[in-house]
Amino acid sequence: MKFTPRIVRTVDSNNLAIRAFSALATWICTWILVSVLLYIKIPTAFTKVYAEDGLALQTALKNSFPDDFLTPYAGYLDIVWRSAGRVAAFFPLQNASQTLFFFNTFMLTWIAIIVYRASYEFVHNRLSRFFFSLSLILLPIASFESIANTTNLHFFFMSACLPIFLIKNFQRYESYLFSFFVLVATLSTPLMIFYFPLIVFLRWSSKSSKWFGRLKLVEYAWLIGILLQVIFVLTRAFGDRTSTGIHSIGKTGFLYLDRVVGSTILPGWGNISDSTPSIAPNLFSARVYLALRALLALAILILFILYTLKSNKRNVEIRVLAIGVLLTGVTYWFTVGVLFNPEPRYAIFPSFGLLLILFYSQSNNSKLGLFRVNQRAIIILVSITWVGSWSPSALRVTGPSWADEFGKAQAKCIQGVSEVRIPIIPTNLDWYVDIDCKKIHPA
Repeated sequence: MKFTPRIVRTVDSNNLAIRAFSALATWICTWILVSVLLYIKIPTAFTKVYAEDGLALQTALKNSFPDDFLTPYAGYLDIVWRSAGRVAAFFPLQNASQTLFFFNTFMLTWIAIIVYRASYEFVHNRLSRFFFSLSLILLPIASFESIANTTNLHFFFMSACLPIFLIKNFQRYESYLFSFFVLVATLSTPLMIFYFPLIVFLRWSSKSSKWFGRLKLVEYAWLIGILLQVIFVLTRAFGDRTSTGIHSIGKTGFLYLDRVVGSTILPGWGNISDSTPSIAPNLFSARVYLALRALLALAILILFILYTLKSNKRNVEIRVLAIGVLLTGVTYWFTVGVLFNPEPRYAIFPSFGLLLILFYSQSNNSKLGLFRVNQRAIIILVSITWVGSWSPSALRVTGPSWADEFGKAQAKCIQGVSEVRIPIIPTNLDWYVDIDCKKIHPA
């Protein structure tokens, strides 16, 4: 009997070791999968540096830690983006594009694992959860400017917090993991403030929660992150980011139907702009074509809402969650779209919200004999939308490669130049990275 405590401790230690090894193996396998998928989808991300990714690297090269994290840019604190620059500066600069690629896929791996773990209460089938977790990474609207770059990672972090806030019962260790993730997401974008109405709505609609009851740990993490963001903005970046002007509510509404509803649910939907031509110019003009697209997306949205309400008629909880998520996405889109700009990257959060509603709605259909059919249909639908948006925007693939331009920079440094300017993508704007020749080791 004296040796029993030691035996128990040994068994517990073995279990912890096995769980740690299993978690590490899962992470590595998922990282490989995500890296392979993104490399197949956009191989140029492995050889080119995109926009603000280069700026993050430049900031890290010119400033020591923690000054590189405290240097204001775009009016807010983004620790994920700044971390990418610091990591890229740590490795050989000639491999900066590869370093940024693997940093990006590492973060997306974390996001995918979080979505998979956080959705277990409602998406019980593992295959469905697997596709659900990948659906955020391979979201069609992300192919236009947000795919495989650290610049827009905070939109994916923000979206991945959605299933976290919907969890009813946290396991103790998961509560800490999810709370840390929420804190990182909140310290990466002030747009996390849009979770406030959802948190209030969930508390108001829940029978077990009280308005002024004790906050959950993830809510504490969110609140701390928001306060730190506000402090950073007020003390380091006040006035750096202002509204670009009031945009048309009608245009914003049209782009919600197009960039959120259409691209998320309809395979091969594509993106639109002011110069989008009609697919049948002899039959109708571009204006009529865009109007038809909007009407089709509106019809799909109405059918989507009706399907969600009908399939969850017996499950009031899912209906409440669906309403909260949908209203949060709409509020977010119209506020950001009207005050700033309804760019494709801002559609990631409300688009993922629609997919979450779609997957979560299936949790109530197992008793109706529809689970298997609908589950397969959703997986097929989501997979087809991936295929239909597999080719990224030209902005993400056209332009100079980092290795070629870095070689030219080395040659200039040998000639006695003190600083070099390395051009990066996209080529529609004058993006570049300024590097001191002292940090470049000539070949």
